[in-house]
Amino acid sequence: MSNDFQQTLITARRNLILDAAIEVIAQHGFQRTSIKQIAKHAGVADGTIYNYFKNKDELLHALVKRLTEPEAINLQQAQQQQLDPQVFLATEVQEQMRQMQSQFDVFRAIIPETIVDATLARSLYDGIYQPVFEIAECYLKQLMDQGKLPTGDPRVMARLLIAPSMGLLLMRLMGDDHIETAWESYQEAVLKTLTRTFLGDSDED
Repeated sequence: MSNDFQQTLITARRNLILDAAIEVIAQHGFQRTSIKQIAKHAGVADGTIYNYFKNKDELLHALVKRLTEPEAINLQQAQQQQLDPQVFLATEVQEQMRQMQSQFDVFRAIIPETIVDATLARSLYDGIYQPVFEIAECYLKQLMDQGKLPTGDPRVMARLLIAPSMGLLLMRLMGDDHIETAWESYQEAVLKTLTRTFLGDSDED
């Protein structure tokens, strides 16, 4: 068996377990979900999961990392390609909102756990979210140094990139039906808000 083929099998089995974990956690909650339940849903033996994840917390970290990887990649590509700020903002908002829509069940399963478990939340932030913010901060500072963005604190601006869409996600999780049904309209509103915040542009209808 070639190394490439073996790695493909490992990745496929790992994703199978993560997909099963999402469905089970979304139904029962993280604390009430057992490795045994996840294994059963994935159609694998209990011990198989431990070949890929040391414990349930590591599995949760993997789920969150899978959510944040596309944004980290987009930020790195934007920096490498020297994207115009307006193009960057449009691409960033589109990816954020698309990810939150397509992976809504994952967010619904994970976010409550980070609210009630401060230790878990800190671990997830330090290991996954903070590195993404650092990429954003570096790129935004580069744009500021080039005069393409007004001078400001890149740490603040990096967090403002995610704040509007994350706020909408939380409201949707709380049961706001309008946000759920008009998600694309909110995407346009978020882009306008961030454009004004970052570039000072006024609305042009």
